[in-house]
Amino acid sequence: MKKLFFLPILFFFYFGCEDAEEDSGGGGSAPGALTLSLSNNVLTWTMNNDDDFSKYRLLGSITTQSPISPAITWDTLIYETQTRSDTSYTLDSSEFYCAYQVTVTNNSDLTSFSSLVSGWTRLWGQYYFIDDTDSLMLVSAGLTDSIPPQIGTLTNLTVISIVDNPLLTGPIPNEIGNLVNLTYLNLSNNNLSGLLTETIGYLTDLEAETGLYKLSYLNLSHNQLTGDLYRLRLLGGLTHLNLSHNQLSGPIPTADWQDQPPGIQDMTNLSILDLSHNEFTGDVPHELGDLNMLTRLRLNDNKLTGTPVGLNEVTGEIESTICNLNLTWTDTVFFNLSNNKICAPYPTCIEEHMGEQDTDDCN
Repeated sequence: MKKLFFLPILFFFYFGCEDAEEDSGGGGSAPGALTLSLSNNVLTWTMNNDDDFSKYRLLGSITTQSPISPAITWDTLIYETQTRSDTSYTLDSSEFYCAYQVTVTNNSDLTSFSSLVSGWTRLWGQYYFIDDTDSLMLVSAGLTDSIPPQIGTLTNLTVISIVDNPLLTGPIPNEIGNLVNLTYLNLSNNNLSGLLTETIGYLTDLEAETGLYKLSYLNLSHNQLTGDLYRLRLLGGLTHLNLSHNQLSGPIPTADWQDQPPGIQDMTNLSILDLSHNEFTGDVPHELGDLNMLTRLRLNDNKLTGTPVGLNEVTGEIESTICNLNLTWTDTVFFNLSNNKICAPYPTCIEEHMGEQDTDDCN
């Protein structure tokens, strides 16, 4: 994790928008647009050489999501000057904002706007420079309240590990879906709540490369999360998925679940799948046998009932395709289906390793 206050190089933050100009209705042309940069806590902009120059205004915003626009709502006027050659300003820590913009106005009250420059995001009382923060490691840090939505402004993050903070509550903010470079997300052993469906996987599209499409490691275990796995199916690059010890429910999705592919069988990179200690129902999908990379499978302590073994056969059994997996069946760390409702007969590879099952509904 990097917390930076003095930066050796220039950083620019663009939104792919044209510099906005405001016409107050009078004649004449708006001033020429300015270029703004930030280095070592100093904002610097190009000098306006128009004959009718009037003033510069330096503005700060707590968001980087607004488009460049004359109608943009800026939080603070940081500095104003009528001196043409006064083209820099040194920030102190009370003036750290997510984004900065400078305007130039002429004597006809026509205004031009610079591009936006990214600054800092404040999380739990600490400042993180947006362009240069690539990891966030807050393990046993005594965090309280909830995860601020401003975390979504740190778009260069590749690693987040916010672990073992029992007073950290509330939902996982949707803004985490903005972190398109994220490969590792560990939020385990907190007290997070809310619907998983509305957070992780939100707006993720592997083909369009949006959302958390680069994510390979996801651990949300030991929280109070609810909901189902509907959107998690979109995280096809995952190698490690641990959602154990939550309050998740519904079926383990397959390709035909709600007629919305993909399904669990498309998460072909998975090596670890731990959904234990939740409230999942329905069948153990036979498609799990297609996950050739899987080395750990833990589905214990749910309400699973098995897998249909054929069109006219009894629901509640489990298919032999599970034996395709290269698991250490004798070690419950690597394979555990105990404390469900799965009926015999069991495939030979696991018949001695099923643990306790509720068979009251079995024929």
